[in-house]
Amino acid sequence: MHNNIVFVSNYDLYKDLISNLLNEDSRFLDYYFSCSDAANLLLSGSIELFIIGHEFIEDSIEDYQNYTKLYKAQSTIKPILLCDEFDLELANKYLEEKLVDGVFVARPFIDKERLQIRLKQAISKCQTTSTAYVIEHDLTNLIQNERPSILIIEDDDFFSEVYKTSLTDFELDIIVVADCQAASDAIYLNKPCLIFLDYNLPDFNGFEFLQSIKSDPGLSDIPVIVVTGDTDPELNKRSHQIGATKFLKKPLNTKDISTIANAILREQHLARS
Repeated sequence: MHNNIVFVSNYDLYKDLISNLLNEDSRFLDYYFSCSDAANLLLSGSIELFIIGHEFIEDSIEDYQNYTKLYKAQSTIKPILLCDEFDLELANKYLEEKLVDGVFVARPFIDKERLQIRLKQAISKCQTTSTAYVIEHDLTNLIQNERPSILIIEDDDFFSEVYKTSLTDFELDIIVVADCQAASDAIYLNKPCLIFLDYNLPDFNGFEFLQSIKSDPGLSDIPVIVVTGDTDPELNKRSHQIGATKFLKKPLNTKDISTIANAILREQHLARS
């Protein structure tokens, strides 16, 4: 069991994530904003696990390399990189270069309590490992096998089938879920390249869910098409104010869905190339 754990990051999200652990788990000694702040403790030989936010390595790679040489030479400390899913290639590079011994992937679209639980579980996994390891994911396979997806959030079975039929020819994974909680998990597992969002859902108002997507820096670039059978004329305007890419009225036909999805994905591809 790791009895002495230090956390280093200058990213508020990670600090918020770790704050409760500092209070409830005596194994966590302290939180620092940089390696230099934590240098004396890191070089004391008493630290077993060193969790560092990805942004520090990116911003101060030379400093981090120097500290890595120092504390690895003087102790058995294990540096663990904390990153999100959008830094997987970078994380894999750090593993290959042995700048870190492990990686914890903190998916952004998941509530803080669940992240804390997963982080505690990940730390527990470290106790029996003496070689380089990856916590929770094989990053190489995840990067190589990454396949774009379209997420359909629709609780009506008939329209779910319409979507599937419409998008059959797309070389993408089509993921269909019936509520926002399942949608959150789907986004957490695989950031989709396009979302069809039904306005009337059993657990959330569609606009509330749209707002949560558009307010998240890691997800705000995902095109979201809001779909509804509601006749309220204000919904179109409201959806675009929140950030919807397009607003569609039911009933939909397969040609409309296919044409619109193709146009948005093509525009997205051109913007990135």
